[in-house]
Amino acid sequence: MQTIMMLWRKDLSIIYKVFLGMFAAIFFFGAVGQTVLTVTVFIVLFCFSIFREDRNNQINIFIKSLPISTRKIVYSRYAFLLISVVLFMTFLKFMNMWATVSRGKGASAFVFLFRIQDFVFTFAIVLFVLSISLPLFYFFQKKLAVDVLLFVWLAMWIFVEFNADRFAKQQTQYGYLERTTYGTSDWLEMIMPFSPSVSMICALLLYGCSMLLTEQILTRHS
Repeated sequence: MQTIMMLWRKDLSIIYKVFLGMFAAIFFFGAVGQTVLTVTVFIVLFCFSIFREDRNNQINIFIKSLPISTRKIVYSRYAFLLISVVLFMTFLKFMNMWATVSRGKGASAFVFLFRIQDFVFTFAIVLFVLSISLPLFYFFQKKLAVDVLLFVWLAMWIFVEFNADRFAKQQTQYGYLERTTYGTSDWLEMIMPFSPSVSMICALLLYGCSMLLTEQILTRHS
């Protein structure tokens, strides 16, 4: 546990500015309104930034020189990302509740309360993206892999955002200001193959399998 805490401190010392920037972004968007898809892309960008900083500072070379097992290196990174995502989602929940309570005052007039399914689906999507991306990061071990994957995910996000926005504008059962929030939520629920609870379970199982795969990849490369 002491070794994992040391690796976590290493991560925080490198990306603490990005970490604080992420909380600032959630604070801002939680106060002026956003969709779950906007939150998703911000969290994914944060997770990718950790690997970019690792490559820029050649942290992987330094870690491999330490007397630390491959399992601890992989488990600490996966646990750090999972805890970070939970913290961000929890902070967003409180910000969204606060902005909804004070709705009607300035920019918060555009904010509407997220449903539980919004948080569950966002959490599941983020874990899905990380489960696919992390093994590829460690397999290729190049900064270009991070940039290419980021480009692919952002392109997919733009496509999804476009379709969600078009669907949301057609949901006349909601008020004009509600359509972006609840229309996007309805669209996301419509395209997700499973219920929120099943999506959560599948995402966690996939994340665990991804962690085991990454451990095998890193072991073969070391």
